[in-house]
Amino acid sequence: MAARVRPAGEGDVDAVAALLHEKMNRRIPAETWRLLLDYPWRPEGSERGWLVEDAGRIVGFMGTIYSDRPTAAGTRRFCDLSSWYLMADYRGTGVGDELLRSGMAKPGVTYQTMTARRATGRKIRALGFSVLDDTRSLFRPGHHGGNGGGHPGGNGVGSSGGRENGADLKLIRDPAEIRERLSAAERQMLDDHHALDIHHAVIIPGGADGAGPARLAGAQGPPHEAVRRSGGGGGGTWLVWQRKLKGDAVAYHEVLHASNADFLSANAAEIAALVTVGEKAVLAIDTRMMNAGDDPGEVETIPLPRWYRSPDVAPRDVGHLYSEVLLLDQKLP
Repeated sequence: MAARVRPAGEGDVDAVAALLHEKMNRRIPAETWRLLLDYPWRPEGSERGWLVEDAGRIVGFMGTIYSDRPTAAGTRRFCDLSSWYLMADYRGTGVGDELLRSGMAKPGVTYQTMTARRATGRKIRALGFSVLDDTRSLFRPGHHGGNGGGHPGGNGVGSSGGRENGADLKLIRDPAEIRERLSAAERQMLDDHHALDIHHAVIIPGGADGAGPARLAGAQGPPHEAVRRSGGGGGGTWLVWQRKLKGDAVAYHEVLHASNADFLSANAAEIAALVTVGEKAVLAIDTRMMNAGDDPGEVETIPLPRWYRSPDVAPRDVGHLYSEVLLLDQKLP
């Protein structure tokens, strides 16, 4: 065998999609696998992943899904690592590790992976990755919350005493009104994900029309400025989530992005009452999006930790948009 690792290009899309469909997961159509290499927000000039080739035959692949995102430190380049696969005959030769290293070698890039198996986690820890999150807060309809009642890493429940039924908040689901309330950068994020099976809402303090400080953004202001104008958890948030059944047919409304994490954290139980309506469901929020002192809900251990490596991006700015999970329409662990 004379296998070599190289970046994937446009001409490799069909062959890689066929490999992943046939060898990695046949339940995912080849046409869906193609999205890992040909996604709508791919920055110009970026490779389409990395592959292992032997005598013209593709025998391995790792996806590198790039995006440019606003953060508290400014716009940063991210890369979601995806679908690390190598045919059995080539495992144990060292080429798999070379493939892994090649996919995360760019300086200045924030790398993340939300679906790494435990063995992969051990490998990437040695390559400088840290656990981004390994717990999340769950809020059920009718949750009576209080401050400080949960126990990270276990399955505790917050103490009683919170508000209920979302009476103090307003949920906006109309697409035109959502768009009108977003900044230019947020509108681009909205457009990047328009064909994917995810949900959007703007949530603001209640009132006749949600005007004034509850408006999320000015005409061009970056989202991290716009949502913090009122300070702390005030103002409202643009919320993006995915709904997937897990466990005992519980609908997990998993938060992918919140433009104002302080507002989300301070009002999580009320937001759950608005979002998880009419079904056996929870609002699931990764711990990094929650503030100490706010009602933690029921704290659940995530089956597979989220991982990241970044030169300057804070954990809270690492979200779940622009990822393989959404492109493949899979559920977060």
